[in-house]
Amino acid sequence: MSSKLYLASYRGRFMEQERQYRYRAESWKEVMREVVIDRGTLLGSAEFEEMSGVERADKLSKIDDALSLCYDNIQRLAKNRDIAIPVKRGFKYRCKRIREKVSSMTDDELGKAGAE
Repeated sequence: MSSKLYLASYRGRFMEQERQYRYRAESWKEVMREVVIDRGTLLGSAEFEEMSGVERADKLSKIDDALSLCYDNIQRLAKNRDIAIPVKRGFKYRCKRIREKVSSMTDDELGKAGAE
């Protein structure tokens, strides 16, 4: 297989991985937004003002743990996306550049380029 064909094939497969990553990561980002809203609601509530320091710390710790879980899952998805397609020897740098270009595409560009 020539290098141009290999790189074109790699680009197509990585674009599919990028689409899946964005779809799955968006779900985690929505959960993260909801947790941040819940945290803000808790901080602004009168009930929070009446809590002792230990109770406050416990409630905030649970919310921060949920935020950390969301962030960790998004990072895991990104790592899995990057290693999902094996790179042939001698193509590491060129495949890295393809991953950077594809990752910087907007959703519309990614969809249009995938349809070609």
